[in-house]
Amino acid sequence: AVRPNPAPAPEDALTLAYGAGSAPKLVSQISGMSLILRKKSLAETLKMVRVPKELAELLHAGLVPALHVAASDDEGEVREAATLALSEVARHHSGRERMLE
Repeated sequence: AVRPNPAPAPEDALTLAYGAGSAPKLVSQISGMSLILRKKSLAETLKMVRVPKELAELLHAGLVPALHVAASDDEGEVREAATLALSEVARHHSGRERMLE
């Protein structure tokens, strides 16, 4: 039997690919237009930066510049989450190297 396509995800849903494909999309959402998606992507980033393999993928996708942009966001929650993520990134050698580039 043929199944109908699932309903499209809401515009404020953070949908990520599995594996290495998730990092570029997540990083792009950090500085995206939607406030809700910026908050959700930063919350997910805070989880991922604690895992070295995921941190490496995020750094390769341009995490540090995206966090610098988010750290000067108009929304206080976004600034706070970006700052927390930057401090977590700084705890790792590879993160510090990217911050100094």
